[in-house]
Amino acid sequence: MYHLPPLILFEDYENNWKKYIEAVYEIFCEDLKYSPPLYNGLRVFLKKQPIYKGKEGAFWHLTSEGDVENERIPSLRRCERIRWIRFVFENSEDEFVKRWKNKRKGKEHICLALESFEYIVILGQRKGYYLLLSAYPIDYRWRREKMRKEWEMYEKQNPLL
Repeated sequence: MYHLPPLILFEDYENNWKKYIEAVYEIFCEDLKYSPPLYNGLRVFLKKQPIYKGKEGAFWHLTSEGDVENERIPSLRRCERIRWIRFVFENSEDEFVKRWKNKRKGKEHICLALESFEYIVILGQRKGYYLLLSAYPIDYRWRREKMRKEWEMYEKQNPLL
């Protein structure tokens, strides 16, 4: 059994958005920016652009949701789980992290999901490093099942990712 890092709760910051987002950003910097995690022996870097309100584009992407990047809205569920990203990387060789590759919009991605498929981290492979593309909770059971089936299909064809 694994133990996920604790959630970063909005109410622990007096329900003050400014205090909360600064705390979440501090964790983002500690876990991902200042000390890039490793995956398969390579560093995982972040997209820095565009800078908005003094924070990297990757931060805003990881803490908000929506299809159009400049119209995304803050997501408490994503913010609460910001520590889970590094946890997934640090435990990526463990059985409870499911790994597979998929294609979306013609681009290949590496997916790392908790065995419950409640949370997923998406990477792009680059020459000599990985790029953190996204990470988010998977809220709907039908979507978790879809991801599980995608992983199972990949495992049958490529058992050694």
